[in-house]
Amino acid sequence: MTLTRLAAAGLAAAFLASAASAQSAADTDEVRQACAADFQKACPTATPGNGSLKACAKAHFMSFSQPCRTTLKAVRARMQQSGQTNAAQGD
Repeated sequence: MTLTRLAAAGLAAAFLASAASAQSAADTDEVRQACAADFQKACPTATPGNGSLKACAKAHFMSFSQPCRTTLKAVRARMQQSGQTNAAQGD
């Protein structure tokens, strides 16, 4: 794997981490596999920790590959479901 692909994989993982710190390792791996090339192409200068990955994903979502979009939607849905479950348990 080239340095560029490693960087893209890191960006994809960091995007999810910035979106929800409680995500599972499986979700991170899933997004990394499906989206690394998309993040590298659309967001080569985005860096973890400052919101730029999330902003880039929102801005370029429709240009991402279908597998990446599908994966991001599925992970987001799981995160929202988990958040709703946690909120309900806290009531």
